[in-house]
Amino acid sequence: MRPEYRREDLGKGVRGKYLKEYRKSVTFVVDGPNETPGRVDAVRLMREIRDEISREIRGMSYEEEKRFIQEQLKSQEKLAEEKKGTV
Repeated sequence: MRPEYRREDLGKGVRGKYLKEYRKSVTFVVDGPNETPGRVDAVRLMREIRDEISREIRGMSYEEEKRFIQEQLKSQEKLAEEKKGTV
């Protein structure tokens, strides 16, 4: 924690307060012969996502990368809305 923050100023805190809502909004796709449904190697998943993005933006200018990421975020938001049935 940063020195300018004091623990007593932050309040008591509740462990897992937002966990139920988080689990509703997050979906993991487990793909592969060695994967068990419900068991995800988060580090491997994040590395795969990072590597995929790196491959897709290779050779782009900063502005092109920024636009690409914004489009991907919009696409993901739209998928999430469709999943919830709001679109």
